[in-house]
Amino acid sequence: MSDTLEYFFNTSPNNPADRAHLPNVVREGVDLEFRFTRLQNSTLNGTLRYSTDLLTWQNAVQGVDYEIVSQTVSSGEVEVRYRLLNPINAKFFQLRVE
Repeated sequence: MSDTLEYFFNTSPNNPADRAHLPNVVREGVDLEFRFTRLQNSTLNGTLRYSTDLLTWQNAVQGVDYEIVSQTVSSGEVEVRYRLLNPINAKFFQLRVE
Protein backbone atom coordinates (compact mmCIF):
# COMPACT_ATOMS: atom_id res chain seq x y z
CA MET A 1 0.00 0.00 0.00
CA SER A 2 1.29 3.49 -0.80
CA ASP A 3 2.38 5.89 1.92
CA THR A 4 -0.46 8.20 0.90
CA LEU A 5 -3.05 5.53 1.70
CA GLU A 6 -1.25 4.58 4.92
CA TYR A 7 -1.49 8.26 5.97
CA PHE A 8 -5.16 8.66 4.99
CA PHE A 9 -6.27 5.48 6.80
CA ASN A 10 -3.85 6.13 9.71
CA THR A 11 -2.26 2.68 9.47
CA SER A 12 1.32 1.75 10.25
CA PRO A 13 3.64 1.50 7.23
CA ASN A 14 5.86 -0.76 9.35
CA ASN A 15 3.13 -3.28 10.11
CA PRO A 16 1.55 -5.00 7.07
CA ALA A 17 -1.00 -6.67 9.37
CA ASP A 18 -2.43 -3.25 10.36
CA ARG A 19 -5.59 -3.47 8.25
CA ALA A 20 -8.37 -2.59 10.73
CA HIS A 21 -9.00 0.88 9.24
CA LEU A 22 -9.14 -0.18 5.61
CA PRO A 23 -12.44 -0.10 3.69
CA ASN A 24 -14.73 -3.11 3.96
CA VAL A 25 -18.35 -3.98 3.31
CA VAL A 26 -20.31 -5.25 6.30
CA ARG A 27 -23.85 -6.62 6.50
CA GLU A 28 -25.83 -4.70 9.11
CA GLY A 29 -29.22 -6.41 9.40
CA VAL A 30 -30.66 -6.33 5.88
CA ASP A 31 -28.38 -3.45 4.80
CA LEU A 32 -24.86 -3.38 3.41
CA GLU A 33 -22.50 -0.80 4.86
CA PHE A 34 -19.20 0.50 3.48
CA ARG A 35 -16.93 1.24 6.47
CA PHE A 36 -13.46 2.67 6.98
CA THR A 37 -11.49 4.82 9.41
CA ARG A 38 -9.48 7.84 8.31
CA LEU A 39 -7.16 10.37 9.88
CA GLN A 40 -9.23 13.33 11.15
CA ASN A 41 -6.96 16.17 10.03
CA SER A 42 -5.86 14.69 6.70
CA THR A 43 -5.39 17.06 3.79
CA LEU A 44 -6.60 14.25 1.51
CA ASN A 45 -10.17 13.52 0.46
CA GLY A 46 -11.85 10.15 -0.02
CA THR A 47 -14.55 9.74 -2.66
CA LEU A 48 -16.82 6.69 -2.75
CA ARG A 49 -16.99 5.30 -6.29
CA TYR A 50 -18.81 2.37 -7.90
CA SER A 51 -18.64 0.21 -11.00
CA THR A 52 -20.77 -2.51 -12.53
CA ASP A 53 -17.89 -3.98 -14.56
CA LEU A 54 -14.63 -2.95 -12.79
CA LEU A 55 -13.62 -1.01 -15.92
CA THR A 56 -15.71 2.14 -15.71
CA TRP A 57 -15.92 3.94 -12.36
CA GLN A 58 -18.35 6.68 -11.33
CA ASN A 59 -18.54 8.81 -8.22
CA ALA A 60 -21.30 7.58 -5.93
CA VAL A 61 -24.03 10.13 -5.21
CA GLN A 62 -25.17 10.68 -1.65
CA GLY A 63 -28.89 9.95 -1.35
CA VAL A 64 -28.87 7.85 -4.53
CA ASP A 65 -26.04 5.34 -4.12
CA TYR A 66 -25.32 5.72 -0.40
CA GLU A 67 -26.30 7.57 2.74
CA ILE A 68 -24.11 8.53 5.67
CA VAL A 69 -24.92 6.42 8.73
CA SER A 70 -22.27 8.00 10.96
CA GLN A 71 -18.93 9.78 11.08
CA THR A 72 -17.61 9.32 14.60
CA VAL A 73 -14.57 11.33 15.70
CA SER A 74 -12.31 9.79 18.34
CA SER A 75 -8.61 10.26 19.17
CA GLY A 76 -7.75 12.04 15.91
CA GLU A 77 -9.56 9.54 13.69
CA VAL A 78 -12.96 9.46 11.99
CA GLU A 79 -14.84 6.17 11.76
CA VAL A 80 -17.06 6.41 8.67
CA ARG A 81 -20.12 4.27 7.92
CA TYR A 82 -22.06 4.56 4.64
CA ARG A 83 -25.24 2.56 3.95
CA LEU A 84 -25.17 1.31 0.36
CA LEU A 85 -28.48 1.94 -1.39
CA ASN A 86 -29.74 -0.41 -4.08
CA PRO A 87 -26.56 -2.55 -4.40
CA ILE A 88 -28.57 -5.07 -6.45
CA ASN A 89 -26.79 -4.59 -9.79
CA ALA A 90 -23.57 -6.33 -8.63
CA LYS A 91 -21.88 -3.01 -8.02
CA PHE A 92 -18.27 -2.87 -6.95
CA PHE A 93 -17.22 -0.10 -4.59
CA GLN A 94 -13.91 1.66 -3.98
CA LEU A 95 -12.70 4.68 -2.09
CA ARG A 96 -10.58 6.99 -4.23
CA VAL A 97 -8.11 8.97 -2.11
CA GLU A 98 -6.67 12.22 -3.49
